Amino acid sequence: MDYNNIWQKFYDSNAKDYHMEPWTKGTKKEVDFIERELHLDKQMDILDVGCGTGRHSLELSRRGYKVTGIDISSKMLHEARTVAKNENLDAIFIQADAMQFSLHKKFDIALCLCEGAFGLLDESDDEFLRDLKILNNIANCLKDNGKLLLTCSSALPFIKHCDDDDIEDGIFDILNFIETFTMDDEYLDAAKGLIFKSKSFTPPEIKLLLHMANFHTLFIGGGTANAWNKHTLSINDIEMMVLAQKDN
Repeated sequence: MDYNNIWQKFYDSNAKDYHMEPWTKGTKKEVDFIERELHLDKQMDILDVGCGTGRHSLELSRRGYKVTGIDISSKMLHEARTVAKNENLDAIFIQADAMQFSLHKKFDIALCLCEGAFGLLDESDDEFLRDLKILNNIANCLKDNGKLLLTCSSALPFIKHCDDDDIEDGIFDILNFIETFTMDDEYLDAAKGLIFKSKSFTPPEIKLLLHMANFHTLFIGGGTANAWNKHTLSINDIEMMVLAQKDN
């Protein structure tokens, strides 16, 4: 399935080497955190939005949970399905756009972690409505009182460190908290030279988006990869950890 999405091209190009990224090294501890904070039990159905190569989905499946992962990248999903097949795991992986998917079942828990879908703007995306659509889709797939665990890029360190030159040069859009950058040479040819946009968020903006999607916010704190411990949000945290619950 071809969505012609710039982030799809990036993740397709990076799929085979994604497991080498430093932020992927804490998967078991992150799943420990997920189990503890969401009070998981093996009867729950779990949805992983923007699952990528399935590192959280696969680890949850290894522990006996029922997991469905969705992602826009066919090559990321190929890596996930290969591991699931080799390890005889029951995790299900579906190619879908996080803004457009619909599933014929309701889930107890939804995960949207490590900017797998949230905040990754394509050229034609509305910087506000895009992520609201994702939250609405997630809400539609959750049972009443179902919980969402989300990590997203925090605008706070960008605000702290950017200067007027960054704003003037279009590197950081201070009105919408969008970073624009060109992919460097460490990635495969398919992504080199492409211009990417990534949106970060303030805590009030996240709370508003969740409210508009029929969630209420339970907690917002620091959520940087390899450091998930539900700590108070710092101005230096690159990511926020957000726990929310769908309203009846």
